[in-house]
Amino acid sequence: PRIAELKPGQPQGLRIALRGPLPGETEMAYRLLLEDVAEPASMQLAGGASVNFKMAYDLPVLVPAKGPVTKEMQWRACPASAAPQQAANTICLRVLNTGNRRVKVQTLHLEGEGWQQQWWPKAPQNVLVGDEAEWHVPVPQQATSPLRAVGIRTFQGETLQARPAAS
Repeated sequence: PRIAELKPGQPQGLRIALRGPLPGETEMAYRLLLEDVAEPASMQLAGGASVNFKMAYDLPVLVPAKGPVTKEMQWRACPASAAPQQAANTICLRVLNTGNRRVKVQTLHLEGEGWQQQWWPKAPQNVLVGDEAEWHVPVPQQATSPLRAVGIRTFQGETLQARPAAS
């Protein structure tokens, strides 16, 4: 329902259904927004001050694809015009999910001629189907040759070899 009342200590079930065709061969992603619309409850503190609580939740809802899962990634360097001024020894990398299911990136493994770099983003990041993520990855000083290979270690422990994107 658009509005439901939650009484203290009582559970409230919420059923979510797709209104439309079932997903095809790719995973579908939605956001479920839950917001407290009641008057905020106040907690009186010493000195007459009060604290108000109002809750809001933004939850991902993922509907799996029909058929087998394919996890495929492509990579490319960021266009010079899109990348902010980079520090020395940093590569701007974009990774595109061309598979049919989200990929949660845990670690990136970059290789060039005579160098390689393992890099962990601050937090694992989901890359949804058809979406891309961008990272600025520090590389060793001896990394003078261009990037030639990108490996991705997923949060589930899989290792994917990303393909270079077509120019």
